[in-house]
Amino acid sequence: MSGDSRLPVPMTVSDAVFRSRWIGMQVDSDQRRSSAAGMLGLGAEPGPLAPLETIANAIRDGLKLGPLDIHPGLAFGWEYDNVNTNAQATGSSSDTSAFIAPSLAFRYSREISNWSVNAAYGGGFTYYLDPNFTSAGAGNQRNPFYNTATLGIGYLGPRQKIDLQASGSYGTGFNILSGQNTTTADMNANLRWEYILTTYANLGAHANYSTSLNNFFQTSSTGSDTADLASISGGAYADWLATGKSRLRFELSAGQESQGISDQSSTAMRNYTQGLLSLNYQFTEKLDVSVGLGARYVQDPKTVDPKYVGLLPSYTFNISYRPTEKTGISAGVSQVGNNIQPNFNLTAFWQPRVNTGLSLSIYQGQGFSYTVSEQVQVTRGAVVSITEKLFSKVDVGLSGGWQQAENLSLSGNGTASQESGTTSSYGFATFSVQWNFSNWASWQNQLYFATGNNNTTSAGDTPETRFTTSFNLMF
Repeated sequence: MSGDSRLPVPMTVSDAVFRSRWIGMQVDSDQRRSSAAGMLGLGAEPGPLAPLETIANAIRDGLKLGPLDIHPGLAFGWEYDNVNTNAQATGSSSDTSAFIAPSLAFRYSREISNWSVNAAYGGGFTYYLDPNFTSAGAGNQRNPFYNTATLGIGYLGPRQKIDLQASGSYGTGFNILSGQNTTTADMNANLRWEYILTTYANLGAHANYSTSLNNFFQTSSTGSDTADLASISGGAYADWLATGKSRLRFELSAGQESQGISDQSSTAMRNYTQGLLSLNYQFTEKLDVSVGLGARYVQDPKTVDPKYVGLLPSYTFNISYRPTEKTGISAGVSQVGNNIQPNFNLTAFWQPRVNTGLSLSIYQGQGFSYTVSEQVQVTRGAVVSITEKLFSKVDVGLSGGWQQAENLSLSGNGTASQESGTTSSYGFATFSVQWNFSNWASWQNQLYFATGNNNTTSAGDTPETRFTTSFNLMF
């Protein structure tokens, strides 16, 4: 999305805020994200540390075991955060602390005959030396940690193709949709199969499963201890390749989403069955357009007096345009599956110079609420990033985002507050300067601002200013 930018834009504000303290490689995004003491941009030419560079290269060579690459890392520094002061926290609470943050990552890649296997892991842990520093949470969330992993298995034969992609993460952070510090485990798996019938016809099938398990440290009158969200879907399709530039597809699919919240008795569930006819056409090598139209039948079997059910239309529209290698834009809108409002997204990047990158993401998505049963949260927002490389060894990044969440009840028989469409908004901005001593050592300073949620009574309502300075090693 962001071309050669060293500090890529996260796709959503929720993701950027939740992972803002994660340190090291986050392989489920397949890129090194910006973080409070982030090990970003460690790709500069070696500096004047020649003896240490020799040692670092020797360590790196020793950690390469055939198809397995191992990357240990270590960061240590100092952090200031005023969230507790702004919230007028009671008891012992510090605004500053030194920290140490080890991390570990590995990547495995191998091809055997028609099969290929790719796997990766990235994890880290930040330990704050001051026990009274609780800006990242208290208890077992005081010291942020994370684990991310991916697995890809593929088969490519004369007529058929099989592809399995799975990713997962487990870690702590601030969930702006619930307004609470959260420990979250996410997992997603996608299996696709395609078979070539003739020169002009293909058959295919796909299945997807995803789940999000959330444990909230803080609770409010509308909060919860845990929230478990899951979805499963599958489908089959037939393609007609009329020309080298067009593809006509008919697809039948079905799916289910579920929501379970520990302190609320009801469990929500939405099911759908859908038929969709779509056409993809490549006007030029730089311009692709696809459009789809169909129908779906949606049910809410556990909701009293459900509002968004029955026979409903389905549609999709996507366009992608990349005039040059340094400029690109893509946009899409869809009303499919269990959606109660259209999803849309727009992503763009521009690299006007070799050392300059700009990127933009605008989106609307939806999913079950983390805090109230039988509610859907529709999130819409934007994230923008500007990066610049100075003097061959200094990376400067400026990014920011804003997101609004609207809560919509699935039932026409709920309370007035559940049906009123209450909204909350959250914004953040970061400024980062990183000096790369070599391709394995850097010094980073980052300033982070956040507005807090504007309609909650939890800690998430508190504005936050955070400054971090750290020395980072990544082998």
